Amino acid sequence: MFALGVTAVSAQTTAKAPVLSSLADSVSYYVGQTEGMFVNAQAATLPDAAAQKYKKAYTSAMSYVFSDPDVNMETLDALRRAVEMRAMMLEMEKSGVETDPKLFMSAYNSALEAPAKTLGEVRSEAKGINELVSRASQVAKQRKEAEAAAEAEKNSQAGREFVARLKKADKKIVTTPSGLSYKVVKKGKGATPGPDDKVLVHYTGKTIDGTVFDSSVERGEPAEFGVGDVIKGFGEGLQLMSPGAKYTLYIPAEIGYGNRGAGDQIKPGDTLIFDVELLEINPEK
Repeated sequence: MFALGVTAVSAQTTAKAPVLSSLADSVSYYVGQTEGMFVNAQAATLPDAAAQKYKKAYTSAMSYVFSDPDVNMETLDALRRAVEMRAMMLEMEKSGVETDPKLFMSAYNSALEAPAKTLGEVRSEAKGINELVSRASQVAKQRKEAEAAAEAEKNSQAGREFVARLKKADKKIVTTPSGLSYKVVKKGKGATPGPDDKVLVHYTGKTIDGTVFDSSVERGEPAEFGVGDVIKGFGEGLQLMSPGAKYTLYIPAEIGYGNRGAGDQIKPGDTLIFDVELLEINPEK
């Protein structure tokens, strides 16, 4: 069974295997080869610059633990602990808590040089540290929320001003009590959909700077969905339309994605523009 496994693995690479004089040599060689292939395959899913960085990081780590003759299980335990601590600090940074690796190492080295405390004393002090980290996380959360609210208000104001300028220049743009503004580009014929209906539409969604974030037109295939399954402003606009109609909808954040935004292109507070063509109501399969 081992020989079959070696054949299967080695067939996937172009590098010629060295002469392997024992079963132990084969294990070392082919386990290393397989791991290299896994890392290489994962890197291949990334953009070129990220792929090179990914491979370099893994190669540096592998070179250290496999090339240094002094590496033993204690070293690996220490490395696991170091990785856990660094990962914890990086997670804190993602949540908005700024960390300083130099300060961490300075405090770590000072604690090593100080008279040792008992494990019980250290565990007791660690409870206070956990409270400190929790407080810092809460402060960071509040700061991010304040920043998001400020960004949302700025974007919302920009959207209001944008629509106001359009309405001043084009008297055909109408605004409903909800805040939805729309323009009839082409009238349709027949009934309008209700909130429980399904519709078949072509649409293009843009931000006010013209960035397209979604488009069935570009995909070359109309979209089918429930009127009640989309953002409020879009659903309201659809209920004004008859089959064959083309509208441009201007949707403020209050009836769009609000202060949360959506994805990378729709920011908190963004006003959205949708060019919509209603093709069918409750289309037959």
